[in-house]
Amino acid sequence: MGTPRRRFTPFLRVRSWQGIRPYLPWLVAAAFSVSGVIHVVRPHTFTGIVPHFLPWPTALVEVSGVAELVCAYGLWRRRRWAGLASALLLLVIWPANLEDAISAQQGHDAIAAMLTWIRFPLQVPLIWCAWQSGRGRAHRQRTPSAMPIADPIERPFQSPMA
Repeated sequence: MGTPRRRFTPFLRVRSWQGIRPYLPWLVAAAFSVSGVIHVVRPHTFTGIVPHFLPWPTALVEVSGVAELVCAYGLWRRRRWAGLASALLLLVIWPANLEDAISAQQGHDAIAAMLTWIRFPLQVPLIWCAWQSGRGRAHRQRTPSAMPIADPIERPFQSPMA
């Protein structure tokens, strides 16, 4: 008869979240790395979205940038604490995104206003991705009980010159 036809499956098609879950820490870490650097290097980019009732907007932007870089480091190193810390950081800065969306309504740029309102609910899946990033296997520390034990019969390598 012939060989059965293979069904075409696009490369980026995700059959389940379990297939994408190993890549979530890298996705969130990359986003946090870029955003953290921008927060620290050019804080004036974000000072306008800090809620008006908070004091020292520039300092808050810089601190949040450092916090993003710390979380990114933990995610790159696959530390369990980094997923929870990243999700909590995103929850803490979510009011700034709401402030940005509200203040964009008062401007004359309709596209910017629309984009800020689109970005606001997209924080929810990003928070979920950050939280999932910390739920993986814990990073195994090398403790004396986890270190391999050498075979007592095995002899160390000896040079033929010895």
